[in-house]
Amino acid sequence: MILSAGPESFFHRRSFLSGLLGDGFASSEPLERVLATYVTAAVLREIAGEYRHGRDLYIMTTDLDAGVPVIWNMGAIAASDSPDALMLFRQVMRASTAIPVAVAPILISVTAGGRHFQELHVDGSVTHQVFLDPFSLPQLRVSNVQASAPSCRAFIIINSQMGLSRSTTPRRALRIGERSIQTLVQVEASNDIASIFTALQRQDIQFNLAYIDSDFQALHPHDFDPSYMRALFSYAQRLGSGAYLWRAAPPPAQPSNRSASVNPRETLLLRCADCSDAR
Repeated sequence: MILSAGPESFFHRRSFLSGLLGDGFASSEPLERVLATYVTAAVLREIAGEYRHGRDLYIMTTDLDAGVPVIWNMGAIAASDSPDALMLFRQVMRASTAIPVAVAPILISVTAGGRHFQELHVDGSVTHQVFLDPFSLPQLRVSNVQASAPSCRAFIIINSQMGLSRSTTPRRALRIGERSIQTLVQVEASNDIASIFTALQRQDIQFNLAYIDSDFQALHPHDFDPSYMRALFSYAQRLGSGAYLWRAAPPPAQPSNRSASVNPRETLLLRCADCSDAR
């Protein structure tokens, strides 16, 4: 079902005015129905069983009210025997897809210090594009995460390409805003990877990275485009079926190398336009 689903299977688009005056230009109510179909009590029991055998599952969201990232220990939630565990599990998954402005945020009920209140949560990428675990990001506020000994090898898989391909940006406000956000996301992802790499080196943990390489060039006309998702699935399946070469370090930065016929004298005058000694 997932590979044949379109955007309407996950999000309901609102009118421009409703989105502008409301909490987002789309609602994730269709996604709530998908989660109710696939994330069942039986699935939760399986996750709880794996958690009890030492396997951890984390999801990050962003608490907009506090302005901080929150890591949710999904295994601990599944194994909690709380009557609200299934609802909370689905809410966290739904909140992790709520891109601010584009998709409405999710209210999650929490209890702290004997008080009951609600927090507004959105996609974790608002604060971090990728995270490894609480050991590599010690500054994060960890929600219900139990400490465990770090392993000697870490594997990070990023479902995106590291770096934007060059393209002409139309001089229109929406297109400029879209391209700026894409650039911000890419830079943030690179910074997160670099931070994780540095943290793992300090802890003598082996770094292994996988991401969508530049050889994947399928057209991506819109989110959840079925042809794009099938192409990406086939690409990952082909790489995974062979001896995949994990990256042992973050990809190097690719600064643009500009060269032009500029008169050094003119450049100097431009830089010193406000200097009293400019000749």
